[in-house]
Amino acid sequence: FIRYCDSFNIPLVTLVDLPGYLPGVDQEYAGVIRHGAKMLYAYSEATVPKITLILRKAYGGGYIAMCSHHLKADFVFAWPTAEIAVMGPEGAANIIFRKEITEAENPEEMRRQKIDEYKDKFANPYVAAAYGYVDAVIEPAETRHFLTHALEISQNKAEQRPWKKKTLKKNSLLFLITSKFFMLRRVTIKPLSPIGLKTGRRKSLRNQISLRRFQERSARYL
Repeated sequence: FIRYCDSFNIPLVTLVDLPGYLPGVDQEYAGVIRHGAKMLYAYSEATVPKITLILRKAYGGGYIAMCSHHLKADFVFAWPTAEIAVMGPEGAANIIFRKEITEAENPEEMRRQKIDEYKDKFANPYVAAAYGYVDAVIEPAETRHFLTHALEISQNKAEQRPWKKKTLKKNSLLFLITSKFFMLRRVTIKPLSPIGLKTGRRKSLRNQISLRRFQERSARYL
């Protein structure tokens, strides 16, 4: 879908709310890394306007894969309810503050406090905005205004990509298509006529020589 939009110059607006890639043995056998890499390639290769809006959860590799600034998104907005972090607050609190939670008199109360502390310090859009990963933290009621404004700004986007060594130029591509057409038709060349006869025969001779040279050149590319 991403490459389809990129082919027909359709802007991409991505709404993000995911806890990341689901880890597990079944997911590994199903090829979660391979399929996730396809999305990374598709977003990074797209040259159309790319606008991202983070609604709620955006954790780990899933956050990066959903057209973040790391994949050259043009604009990244976030609601105040967005949670941008390496992992979820519950799992992070259990790992980072495990010692404090186990040694507390009321472990469950301590766990809730550490979860709130992690949310305030890390899992919020303002920390990501301070580092430049989010362009603006907007209210939900302002979403339409910001998205339309971003689309208007980036409608004439022109992105220059490095030249690829194996890229075919237009003339080369036309030459290959034409040569393939001649080879499929199996154009045969008659024996060359003797030189020095009528003008019509001379013209026919030149055409035969040109066609023979063309087929010799086209054979190199087929």
